Amino acid sequence: MRLNELTPGELTSQLKQQGIESPFGELSQEESTTIMDEFKAWYKYLRGKGFEMLGKGSFAAVLGKPDLNYVVKIPFKADTAWIKFANICIEHPNNPHLLKTKFLHKEANNFFVAVIEKLHPLNRGRDISLVYLVGRLERANDLNSRQTQEDIMDAFDGDYQLYRSVEKQIPLLFETVKMLQKVDSNLDLHGGNLMWREGTLVITDPYFDWVDAYRSEEHTSELQSLRHLVCRLLLEKK
Repeated sequence: MRLNELTPGELTSQLKQQGIESPFGELSQEESTTIMDEFKAWYKYLRGKGFEMLGKGSFAAVLGKPDLNYVVKIPFKADTAWIKFANICIEHPNNPHLLKTKFLHKEANNFFVAVIEKLHPLNRGRDISLVYLVGRLERANDLNSRQTQEDIMDAFDGDYQLYRSVEKQIPLLFETVKMLQKVDSNLDLHGGNLMWREGTLVITDPYFDWVDAYRSEEHTSELQSLRHLVCRLLLEKK
């Protein structure tokens, strides 16, 4: 759902109308003109509601609470690649390898508020074979070819227990990767973009937009680092 020129309070109202069980109370109705202004307003609000920073990437931060089964994603830089991916997820709600999410997008400055199911990270040691698996599927053209099957087994490097745990998922996972490759964005699949949902491998953030990244770098001198921004906001909260 795309919405133009909304204040944080209006975004909150629209989220409620979508039936999202959220902690978003009434926010300030002051207009925010930049994506960083929006980020500051939402970050301060969520922190005030007990949300903690769970992590951040190159474009956005994720906040959550231990007692909730979802997290909230808000960008501090334009991230049109993730917006493309979120729309794909919404268009394919029954694909278990895609995120379950609802989000609102302000086209005026590309700010968005996304409510996303809470997933579990991969174990970088034990689950590294899954990262190799997705890489093999990305390069493959025919899942049933002898070469692809050998590449898949090679990815698991003898870890047959892990292979058997995801073996039935591989065909649909292959189809999902091929579908994502058709989108006009740079596919960027790695361990940080894969997570678990009760034994099912989920792709969480498969695209990287070099144009957005370049534009963000152009404005780096005008913005504080996210770490310094968070520290300042915490001090202001006190």
